[in-house]
Amino acid sequence: MKFRTFGYFFREAGRGLGRNGLMALAAATTMIVSLVILGVFMIVSTNLNHFADQAKNEIQLRIILKSDVTVVKAMRLRDLIVSTYKKDGVKSVKYISKEAGAADFEKTWKLPELFSDMEDNPLPDVLVVQLERGADINGLVAGINAMPGVGEIVYREFIHTLLLAVQILWIVGLALIALVSLGVLYIVVNTIRLTVFARRREIEIMRLVGATGWFIRWPFIMEGLILGLLGAVIAIVLLSKGYYFLFKSVRQIAIVPLASESSINTKLMLILLPAGLIFGIAGSFLSVKKFLRG
Repeated sequence: MKFRTFGYFFREAGRGLGRNGLMALAAATTMIVSLVILGVFMIVSTNLNHFADQAKNEIQLRIILKSDVTVVKAMRLRDLIVSTYKKDGVKSVKYISKEAGAADFEKTWKLPELFSDMEDNPLPDVLVVQLERGADINGLVAGINAMPGVGEIVYREFIHTLLLAVQILWIVGLALIALVSLGVLYIVVNTIRLTVFARRREIEIMRLVGATGWFIRWPFIMEGLILGLLGAVIAIVLLSKGYYFLFKSVRQIAIVPLASESSINTKLMLILLPAGLIFGIAGSFLSVKKFLRG
């Protein structure tokens, strides 16, 4: 394709969008909103997966010991777990007394006077079992639970809730994206279809003088590309700035393992730009299909 021909297609696309300014604005706005929704879904799912990957890399079982378990018994239980289940994915077992647990809690949350003001430390003695990735957690829990001195094992609620949240997010998100995509295509199709209808006589003359179907289609395809590119760029800027402030704020108030800004921005570019272009191209093809054949 010659540069002069490409320039002609681009100018015709600009003329078409200018003639239908309100519909073009509606299409671009709908495109931006839909891509922002897609981007928010991507950011949330990326952070959940990031958090889940970190949790899987540091899977722990927290064994709450019964109140009558002495330090000697706790050490024996620790050694028994390591010797019995080392081949089943147990990397290490660490004993944390209630005094050490209280000190860690006060240090983490910067509350040095919390437990010193209490007559009895309410925290239990625990054994922290570090597991290999892919370990049979259910089997380990069943076996360890039967050992003497074990009061409760904490792990399942967190892991199952996290995995369930990821699954629900994907189901709801994909359904929402499908509905929004239909709305975007509807707006883009009708925007470009108005341009095609307004130029129907010009198109007919072009066909009579020998213009090919693709030569006539290209300006309308360019319209869709412009709408898609514009919507994608604005959506990426809005989401990137929004995530910057979110990342900065969350990092100041809590230790939350959010995905890095660079990884989010890269995914926004890789997902939203192609998505915007696909919306625009698909809308263009659907809009001209009725008027042009061949």
